[in-house]
Amino acid sequence: MSTIAHGAAYVVDWAKFALAPKRLTSKTVPDWRVPPRLDDLHPELRLRLVQMAINHERQSSILSLSLICCVRSQDEQVKAFQRGRTHLDGVRRFSLHQYGKPGLGNCLAADIWIYLVRGKPETVLYEYRPPKEDGARLILMGPYDRVWPRYEKLGALGEEAGLEWGGRWPRLRDAPHFQLPRYDRILALQRVLNDACGTGLKEDGIDGRKTLAAIKTVGRHFELPYRVSWRQKRIMPLPPTLWNRIFEEKRDAMA
Repeated sequence: MSTIAHGAAYVVDWAKFALAPKRLTSKTVPDWRVPPRLDDLHPELRLRLVQMAINHERQSSILSLSLICCVRSQDEQVKAFQRGRTHLDGVRRFSLHQYGKPGLGNCLAADIWIYLVRGKPETVLYEYRPPKEDGARLILMGPYDRVWPRYEKLGALGEEAGLEWGGRWPRLRDAPHFQLPRYDRILALQRVLNDACGTGLKEDGIDGRKTLAAIKTVGRHFELPYRVSWRQKRIMPLPPTLWNRIFEEKRDAMA
């Protein structure tokens, strides 16, 4: 049995997760949305979310988690901005959900919803929503004083697994949101630049001059925008279109 330890108290049972029927049909996902798939998440984010989900199940066996959103198109991000669900407009300021494309396994953010089910959940982490026949009820629809403590516990588990939790944000607390920390995002960028483009960067998780110069060189090579605002650099130092194009290059090189 393959296990991954995190700290002294938690062990991820990968065999249990791998055998769980976690795939749902995409017919339940609205046509205008990109279906959320675990395989579309960056491998490091996926690993940490699975660790969080298994530890959550150990604490709350009557609750299930579902990946409700990962990859988000620009149109989806604009709609979310117009509805007041985010302060990132998707055009001038990009969300980490936009740093991902179906089939590339490179998305850097995930939204996780908590459901209360009648019986024991079939799996620890569903894609989209649990089946209706399970009698699943979305916790987000309940009273604040009941909902928030559940997400606080989930957020704490996510942080223990090495994730950033949107519930800590001072401006807009986004309890279902989890993402790779900035150090790990830059490290992932440096690795894919080295793998796909042979840039020879030191993989240190710091977006210094050499990393920024490599982004500029690769952007010009692909004839894509590579500059972002100083505010955006705090999220990622390149636009999502270039991030996705670099992963396409890596995929094509491995084909």
